[in-house]
Amino acid sequence: MVLKTLEKAGGVEVLAAAHEAVSAHHGNNYLPLLEQYYGSHCAALFTLVNAITLESTSADRSVVETVEFLRALRGAKAVFVPERLTVERVGAFFRDKLAALARSVDAGYPSNTDLVLEGGRPVLKRRKGVERRPEALGLEVALHDRLPQRALLDVLTRTAYLLGWHHHFGPAPGSDPKIKEALARATC
Repeated sequence: MVLKTLEKAGGVEVLAAAHEAVSAHHGNNYLPLLEQYYGSHCAALFTLVNAITLESTSADRSVVETVEFLRALRGAKAVFVPERLTVERVGAFFRDKLAALARSVDAGYPSNTDLVLEGGRPVLKRRKGVERRPEALGLEVALHDRLPQRALLDVLTRTAYLLGWHHHFGPAPGSDPKIKEALARATC
């Protein structure tokens, strides 16, 4: 009966393929699922990525570099993406990008007073501080007159009393505190 049911379902090959598809998803491997949903939208995604300018919000530029890598591979017809790109595939993309950046820097050079060329080498000059306005100096004096000087321990004690943050700190679990009052324990 098992063999007849297996024959009706398409045979051992179909069962093996189904098993491979299911076992490929174990261990957070979601890549086999992506192609069926996004394969037909590839052109639209590339159009979107080319229409927007991506900028990293932190020092980590891995997403921006990945998108640039994919842009360079747009015309590729291979089944697998190569680990590294050769110069001929990527050269034109980065050459154009570098040329645009160079034009932008050259256009802004005459108005940049901090950058000078000394002996053919670019040197950044130290910026001079801007003089503070008399109004700002007056405000600083008024603030110092109205706000009394306080010690750090006084500030901590007052904020602990007003906000109750000292309740979140205490001895390790299982040990009895020597000082029963939490506020006094936090300020000692």
